[in-house]
Amino acid sequence: MPPFYASPATWAVHIAIGGLKEDDAFAVRSKAGQVIPDLFACGEVRSGICGVGSIADGIAAGRTICA
Repeated sequence: MPPFYASPATWAVHIAIGGLKEDDAFAVRSKAGQVIPDLFACGEVRSGICGVGSIADGIAAGRTICA
């Protein structure tokens, strides 16, 4: 009989969708509407679209990188 291996598993949040407010330059804004210095949104956080096989995260990240 071959050896069996195990590793611990846990739940984790790996994306946040639509929770951030940002401007056209992808700068994230606080609840008060002020720009948070050096914090920019990209990926699915920016696009607000996700799902199995979603390409929106790549498109949003690419636009952010190229901006």
